[in-house]
Amino acid sequence: MKWIGNDASHEDSLSVADVLDGVELLEHALRLLYDTRPVVLKERATRINKQRGTRPPAAI
Repeated sequence: MKWIGNDASHEDSLSVADVLDGVELLEHALRLLYDTRPVVLKERATRINKQRGTRPPAAI
């Protein structure tokens, strides 16, 4: 992100690909910081397993 910001401020060479790379990296960082879905889903699975129990693996 630092290099994209520097290029955008001081040069005229920022490409669409550079911007898209920056957006993807920012999205990933925000997901790591704020996305609670994995934790919520694990808690939900644990709760369901406690309520219903786990089933033995199916015979092949």
